[in-house]
Amino acid sequence: MENFFKNMAYVDSHGESVDFEKKRFKFWLENVPKKIRRMEYELSVLYRRLLNANLYKFDNKEKHGRFLVLPAFNEEAEKLMWDQFVGSFLRGKDRIIAFDSIANKVRENISVIMSEADMSIVDEKIKIIAIGGSSFYGPRKLGERLSDIDIHILLDDDTDFSNFEIFPKTKESEIINPYHIIGTGKTDQSRGKNRQIHWLLYPHFPVLNKMNSDELSSVIADLSNSTIKREGEIINTIDKMRKRLDELRLLDIRENHSY
Repeated sequence: MENFFKNMAYVDSHGESVDFEKKRFKFWLENVPKKIRRMEYELSVLYRRLLNANLYKFDNKEKHGRFLVLPAFNEEAEKLMWDQFVGSFLRGKDRIIAFDSIANKVRENISVIMSEADMSIVDEKIKIIAIGGSSFYGPRKLGERLSDIDIHILLDDDTDFSNFEIFPKTKESEIINPYHIIGTGKTDQSRGKNRQIHWLLYPHFPVLNKMNSDELSSVIADLSNSTIKREGEIINTIDKMRKRLDELRLLDIRENHSY
């Protein structure tokens, strides 16, 4: 059986094809500048903590007469939810088996995945299809909350005119389609709405690739240079996220307009 865990366009510092099955983060560590990797980490952690805070407030809200009380996301709740999130990822052999299964299914279902995408996207425009998000890092245990499969599609477009996003499908709490599909162009300008850093600079697992090594290296270099030029803007966003998290750590009482 073909070993599709190796991809000739994704090469390491020695010019050798990266084996994603053995060293999943190798390409990212060797090709994305440390400064960008550090910002990605800050953004990812803050995004998850903000999500946890909002989930906690939603799950524990109470109605008191005309008022809706959203509890403070206190230190105890924050630690508990973070520990639960970290503990939701598979480890060891289970992690390897589960990820291999996801990668194989995604590869087998590329036609199904693409049928969910905007039909105006012609096949010739697709350069890379990759697995990202928590599925790449873990994956997470089956049935975990908000544990869909992120599929990123790189389009041969310098603008964001062809960008699209398709969310997982559920019916009566049952997952019909677990794929969260995000299509973007290949420039910093086309990284996507509300995204601080292009997904190609994050760790990802290529399932389909039509780029050669030189082409991929050029795109990543251009994205890296453009991202570093926006460092101040990204840091400003990180500071705003921290401020918002501090606000969510406080008790919130709102007038209830639901009736």
